[in-house]
Amino acid sequence: MRRISKKVRITTLISLMLVLGGISLFLFMVKQNEKAMLNQEKERAAVVLADNETRVLFFYKDTCADCQKVYPTVYEEDQGENNIVFINLNQPKNRHYIKTYTLEKVPTFVTPKRRYVGTDTRKIQQLIAENNDERSED
Repeated sequence: MRRISKKVRITTLISLMLVLGGISLFLFMVKQNEKAMLNQEKERAAVVLADNETRVLFFYKDTCADCQKVYPTVYEEDQGENNIVFINLNQPKNRHYIKTYTLEKVPTFVTPKRRYVGTDTRKIQQLIAENNDERSED
């Protein structure tokens, strides 16, 4: 039976500790991101839009199962970009947008050129990407 040197055992132990530390940090960051996303989702602040708004308007209700389904995708698409306006229609002061934008269902995504109602995350990501491209051309 071969003996493992003390130096190899220490190196292995340090490597294992670094890997576990990295995993712990990753899980902590994921949990923090989830908390931030949930706080944003439940945000019921009144939103005031510019007359010439060029960002994607994301109309949702925090109590809507379909909205909750797509919310993580939309949140991730917006990380740090501020290209999406989150409008929670459970906020009474935001409800006038239902008439202004002729909203019939949530989730609804509106850009200056397009509209999408639904939960297909590929279509949502495509709409956001197209709108970001158009905004960068201006």
